[in-house]
Amino acid sequence: MLAVIEWLLLAALVAGSVYGFLHAPPRDAFKQGAYGYSLAIAYLGVDTLRTLVLALEIVRMFREGGNIRGFSLDSLQRHSFITAKLARGFADEHSAEDAFVAGMLHSVGQLVLAERVPGSYADVLSQVRTERRALSDVERSVLGATHAEVAAYLLGLWGIPQRIVEAVMYHEEPWRLDGTRLGLTGAVYLASVLAERPEAPLIAGTLAVPPGHLNADYLERVGLLERLPSLRSLARRATL
Repeated sequence: MLAVIEWLLLAALVAGSVYGFLHAPPRDAFKQGAYGYSLAIAYLGVDTLRTLVLALEIVRMFREGGNIRGFSLDSLQRHSFITAKLARGFADEHSAEDAFVAGMLHSVGQLVLAERVPGSYADVLSQVRTERRALSDVERSVLGATHAEVAAYLLGLWGIPQRIVEAVMYHEEPWRLDGTRLGLTGAVYLASVLAERPEAPLIAGTLAVPPGHLNADYLERVGLLERLPSLRSLARRATL
């Protein structure tokens, strides 16, 4: 089932319109194992498919991303797709599909800001590079909001389920939402960090975790610290 989701997402991103794909699938759709709208509903269900369609249309709306130094739409999409695949694997079976969608959408706020306020976002990215500060910290100081907050607000307005909105909102700090279990948000957090850097170092004793690091205390509380080597291995394979 989830292989069909992956193919739907990739085909829609390439085609530029998920609606066009679902009603007129590419010529090799049968070879890929996807048979268009009817099969998608049969495999995914109406609610999941509706969420995917809306999510992909959101990405399509903001795909230009401005002409900003240091911002790459291709890199962002690749990171999002790897995050989605890893989050699906890290989440439990009941939230795997939501984890995939949340992983695809967790960085959509960057896309929105780069497209809507390119000048200000160029300043943000410049400060991140020169001052080596966390992206969200600079976003808040320059723009008054982070990309996660912008994304969560818009996704909520556009009807994305609340559980996915929360996962996007707290994907950098899942312990602010629930520090006792991994859950959907934790799966996206872990996947996002490892998608960017499978060997991301651990840091303990602080909630102010630097970018590109993993919160050791949080991973221990949710029971994943001992499994981290195997999760890193999965991430290395996914990023090849």
